[in-house]
Amino acid sequence: MRPDIRMPDTFGNDYGDWQQGYIEDDHESPSDVIMALNICNGMMGCAFFDAGNELLKVSDDVPEAAMSVSEQFAEYAQATTLLISNRASPELHDYIQNCLPSYKDILKHISSSEYSTESAIQKLSSAGIDWSSAFESSSKTSADSGFCSSNVLHQLRLDVHQREQLGGPTNALNIENPVSVGCIGAVLSELARKQLASRSMPFEMEPMIRVRSIERFSLKHYAFASPETLQSLQIFHPTFQPKSRPLGPDSRTHGEGENFSIYGLLHRFIHTNQGRSALSALLRKPLSNIEMIESRQQVIALFLRPQNRQTTHDMSQGLRKVKDMKSTLRVFVIQAVKLPRLLHALAASGQHHLINDIASKFDINSLTSIGELIHSTIDFSQGEPQELLTIRPGTDETLDQMKRQYDGLSSFLANAVQSFREECPTWFAKHIRSCVYLPQLGFLLAIEKDADSAERFLEENRSDVWERIFVADDAVHYKNGSMRQLDEKFGDIYCKIAGRLDKLDGNSGADHD
Repeated sequence: MRPDIRMPDTFGNDYGDWQQGYIEDDHESPSDVIMALNICNGMMGCAFFDAGNELLKVSDDVPEAAMSVSEQFAEYAQATTLLISNRASPELHDYIQNCLPSYKDILKHISSSEYSTESAIQKLSSAGIDWSSAFESSSKTSADSGFCSSNVLHQLRLDVHQREQLGGPTNALNIENPVSVGCIGAVLSELARKQLASRSMPFEMEPMIRVRSIERFSLKHYAFASPETLQSLQIFHPTFQPKSRPLGPDSRTHGEGENFSIYGLLHRFIHTNQGRSALSALLRKPLSNIEMIESRQQVIALFLRPQNRQTTHDMSQGLRKVKDMKSTLRVFVIQAVKLPRLLHALAASGQHHLINDIASKFDINSLTSIGELIHSTIDFSQGEPQELLTIRPGTDETLDQMKRQYDGLSSFLANAVQSFREECPTWFAKHIRSCVYLPQLGFLLAIEKDADSAERFLEENRSDVWERIFVADDAVHYKNGSMRQLDEKFGDIYCKIAGRLDKLDGNSGADHD
């Protein structure tokens, strides 16, 4: 009698449904891109965050920049939200409104205080980012490299801390690209506002987006090509918009008209969403840096060598099959276990020895163990809404302790704000709305926005430094001494959990290499 192998229901749907999902979703969804722009003393700077790859990019400051440079930044980033200071020059505002019609509807004015260079550095310092890997030497010629070394950043953090301890000003810091670095603060504040508005309670953090890496870029390495130029040169078909996503039942035929463009000629050789997105970006941002062009040509020449033809073909065939890890694991285990059953259901007409011989090649016990290991270790039901890998309780004690601490934040924050109210004057306490925690920003106090007397009290309070972080939901979110103490005590809990998950995932991969 054959054993009755039962796989967990959480292993997913039939293979046909899984495969159909990729057929219908042939094009990658455009990601949200928050871009901040600023001009100071004739210098124009820019920073933007791409939610799709969780990458924060910072530009070199452009001296004596014309207003048209703002279009180059916007087209480079493919911004979906464009931030400028409420004190920005009328010329910049008018240029965006009149000359950049595709961006005027996503234009947003924010407080000039959010462009503070010192505040941006402090936010980055508390974000839990690996500085040594995120920033490289500024002497690199690459268009996308770190904008200052980790030693410089360490010294910047020391300078900020020492100046605060001495009560001195922090606006005298001498750093490279200060305008663009200030834009980082505006981007992070807007990201925090969006995340806070997307959840019903301040402490409900899923799904959460975090800054995974930071890169530098410089417009001088690229030849600017406006959308009109790309269209007239037939780089893209007039009906194709790189930022758009096809809708409706005919989405699979999207791009057929592209056969008459450069993108269309190359599109048919690409088989993944990531590849199509990368091709679009390469064509939209033509290079002018000769070293980078030569480097690309060397890579192309390497793959085009006759002796590398088969290897290149094998690599292409392998990469085109790389889809979703979760679905791949599920389908592999489910279908492998089903095959022996289906083999025994064949009408063999006296050739059962052939079926038994084929079925014996499948090690059901090993396959079942793999399925149970996946099911017991990875919590797909929790991972889907959070859009990250979730390890089941009991797998790692350190991770479990972090999660318990995180899960208890709601009651802790309620007690924290109540304790703080009791320490404040009664008239001021009534304006304190809540205490919140946000990844990479830490613990903050939310004060009613229209409480003018409260804001004057904070400005005149010399015993504590109240740093205004951002405004959302008619509340001003501040960082004061008490909140900084909580930051030091607990750290960035969410980012610690994400880092631990990455470490466990990396160790798991190394164990199976």
